[in-house]
Amino acid sequence: MIQRPGIGRRLLWGSWIALVLAGRPTQAQETPPKSSPRTLVDLRGPQGHSDSVTCVAFSPDGKLALSGSADNKVKLWDLSNGALLRTLEGHTDDVSSVAFSPDAKQALSGSSMDRDRTVKLWDLSSGALLKTLKTRDDVGKPVAFSPDAKLALTSTGGSLVLWDPSSDPGVRMLEGHKRGYSINSALFSPDGTQLLSGSDDRTLRLWDCSTGKTVKILEGHEKYVRSVVFSPDGKSALSGGSGSLILWDLTDGKARKTLETGELSYAFVAISRDGKLALSAGIHRDGRYWETMVKVWDLSTGTALHELKGDLVFSGVVFGPDDKGVLIAEGGVIKLWNPSGGQK
Repeated sequence: MIQRPGIGRRLLWGSWIALVLAGRPTQAQETPPKSSPRTLVDLRGPQGHSDSVTCVAFSPDGKLALSGSADNKVKLWDLSNGALLRTLEGHTDDVSSVAFSPDAKQALSGSSMDRDRTVKLWDLSSGALLKTLKTRDDVGKPVAFSPDAKLALTSTGGSLVLWDPSSDPGVRMLEGHKRGYSINSALFSPDGTQLLSGSDDRTLRLWDCSTGKTVKILEGHEKYVRSVVFSPDGKSALSGGSGSLILWDLTDGKARKTLETGELSYAFVAISRDGKLALSAGIHRDGRYWETMVKVWDLSTGTALHELKGDLVFSGVVFGPDDKGVLIAEGGVIKLWNPSGGQK
């Protein structure tokens, strides 16, 4: 049995969770089911990171991955063969979050740590650093591109930051969440007209991009909101928090379904490209150990179709290419899980 080591500041929620091997063996580990995940990339291998992997992002087509690490580096990977394509260097502290542009030609990386506090814009074809955004406050969690890749999104001091890298300074602050409460997740709507954010203040906020004003405040989580995602049509949203997973109707701001309540804290949520299925990745600390769970949901019924148990902290979970399988980043590796033969 491996006892979970202390991880101090390396444990970062949201899209920048540090990966630590810990916990007791689960049934899935002792007797691997038919649908056991297949390893695609070893992020800590010979060409990989020299320290903990803190965040992972997948390209929109599910064929590439970005990883950020406590070694201050960002790496670009080909998921088809596990090859390292490029290493991006420039941060001076742990990389907290990474994101692809919609065409996967550019990347954003953020560091919220004291010795850095920057968001960087990269050209992935050349590896060139194009622009750096620096603030005095905590910055870099989360990061996201607008659908046209002209704007970037991050947060600082409990406020959202809209950044136009083509202008100087090109920064607009969106204030509304409670000051002093971290914004754990934020992204643009599919049409780029709105933003959605989730905060430790227990609320989600829907924003108008053109005015920077709050359109709706979504209340229903009893604890922190860890992750949010739009549906493909932008009319609904899924949010994961400490102890609850909620599907929202964005036309009226009301909760449509509460998919699950309990002790899991949902670090990641995702919706399939056809809008029919959802993913949740939850984690629960049981004494000295971490217990984790990935579930596939039918959004029309709110029913859990498949689940995968484990004890490694996640750094990313999305649907695979063409919604075939699930890509899971955990324990310093990226795996592909085909849940069709899994447990219900």
